[in-house]
Amino acid sequence: MKALQIRHLSKSFTSVHALKDIQLDLEEGQMLAVLGPSGCGKTTLLRSIAGFETADSGTIEVGGHIVFDKQTNLKPEKRRIGYVPQEGVLFPHLSVAKNIGFGLSRKDRNSSRIDEMLELVGMKGLGSRMPHELSGGQQQRIALARALAPSPSLVLFDEPFSALDAGLRADLREDIKSMLKKVGATSILVTHDQEEALSMADVVAVMRNGSCVQTADPISLYKYPTDIKVAKFVGDATIIKAQVLNGNIKSLFGNLPVASGCPKDCELASVMIRPEQFIIGKPDLHLPGQVGGKVLKTFFYGHDAMVYLKLDDSFGGDEIQIRVMGTPVFEPDEYVSIQIDGEVMAYVHEDEALA
Repeated sequence: MKALQIRHLSKSFTSVHALKDIQLDLEEGQMLAVLGPSGCGKTTLLRSIAGFETADSGTIEVGGHIVFDKQTNLKPEKRRIGYVPQEGVLFPHLSVAKNIGFGLSRKDRNSSRIDEMLELVGMKGLGSRMPHELSGGQQQRIALARALAPSPSLVLFDEPFSALDAGLRADLREDIKSMLKKVGATSILVTHDQEEALSMADVVAVMRNGSCVQTADPISLYKYPTDIKVAKFVGDATIIKAQVLNGNIKSLFGNLPVASGCPKDCELASVMIRPEQFIIGKPDLHLPGQVGGKVLKTFFYGHDAMVYLKLDDSFGGDEIQIRVMGTPVFEPDEYVSIQIDGEVMAYVHEDEALA
């Protein structure tokens, strides 16, 4: 049984089509990340699933039960869905324990359920504290405990880490992912942060202008984006123009194999290359025709670095980005050689597609 099934879901606000024929499936125990820029419809989708917005058409089924269709529109409290908003939004006048127990029956509030939830989120023994005595990360943990306490069929997260600093955000992401897996919870995370979506989710749905343009596991989404806009939105990418002939890119880097599903023959294609596919090194003076260029700048991130360089004019003069692991030693204005490793993605160039 699917934990969530959405079919042909649409929603408009006057002339704005917030959702256009959305179709999604989610298996029990999985996390789905809904990824997209501001205004793409991801929050409207989440609110429609929760019952806070009423869609114009379509079907939403949660845990095998229809919660919305032409004849049905269950109230939010009847949908067995947990909801974690952006900043937790705990009740300031209630203790931690009473916040967690808010949605529970009197019987469950008097049981060990609250203590179980406190232990799950790593806050055992802190039930008597008030929300103002907690850090931002602790408040989010309590918000999660409150959402999980009634054992919902689905838990929804509306950009829950956006108000936290980078270090805390990374730690809390990993902790919450682990907690959800521990209890086998099915969840949906709305985010505009690509790293957040790729690192946390089992499945990622990319939205653009109210439509779901690609749904895939994180690795497939990153390696095989459905179009050039998704390629540039999900991670860094260098785009070059080239011809595709018999399944190979004819480029200044030589023959490059194209990935499955790409056009095998195309006069003008937009070719997507990820930064980590570039191999950068010292030029071999005895090897003619090497592709090379000058380093412009390097940004060091600790575990890796991004090297920006400009190709020689004889190779087109393009600026490209190269991800290098470890501590790079390339200096500005240094001349380096470049190669490409692995398959690349190719898309029919827009001008040719419209011809």
